Amino acid sequence: MVNFSAEPIFVTGLPRSGTSMVAGCLHLCGAWVGQTVPGGVGNEKGFYENTVIREQMIKKLLLHLGCDPLGVKSLPLYERVPNVSGLDEAVLQCIHKQGYSGDHPWLYKDAKLTLLWPIIAQAFPRARWIIVRREPTSIIASCMRTHFMAHHSQSKEFWQDFVRQYQQRLQGLQSSACKVFEICADSLIRGNSDELLLLAESLELSANASAVSQFISPELWRANTPA
Repeated sequence: MVNFSAEPIFVTGLPRSGTSMVAGCLHLCGAWVGQTVPGGVGNEKGFYENTVIREQMIKKLLLHLGCDPLGVKSLPLYERVPNVSGLDEAVLQCIHKQGYSGDHPWLYKDAKLTLLWPIIAQAFPRARWIIVRREPTSIIASCMRTHFMAHHSQSKEFWQDFVRQYQQRLQGLQSSACKVFEICADSLIRGNSDELLLLAESLELSANASAVSQFISPELWRANTPA
């Protein structure tokens, strides 16, 4: 029997780019996610971020680097991300405690993975990475409208620099030796789920077209898209 423990699916991209939507779709196609952060205002259908991994590992890593644990201000220097030993064992212990058996793929989604991908890639060299893309102008508009992002700044220039810094790190991930896939969130909203379903099959998941179609909510997406 195949054991998928060492082959996680990491969904990342810029905040407000549609990473939660893509992660939710892949979960419906069979990816294990564990105990996740529930939905709320600005992300009604859920964040699909494993609570323990996010709070006890990702945020603590950022704090250890002297950076903002929310991944908005004081980002880690791209050229100086250190090696961290034992991270893989800690993550696997966490998900196995939550009931993961290893018999099907598991997924962790977090935009902050963009900031830490060299550390994560060293811990999980066989990981499959999904970069979710969205137009930068729409990302900036959504950040400035969504309460848990907007309280950081109402300056368009701040968010433009924020997008630039995340994009720089995503470019590094894309050009690395990691196995990277890309998906356009806007295409999903327009009703084209073919790319997502093909991606699911590539990740050894089931292409659950009906569940994906019911899950995607264009009305929630358009609420945070500039006219």
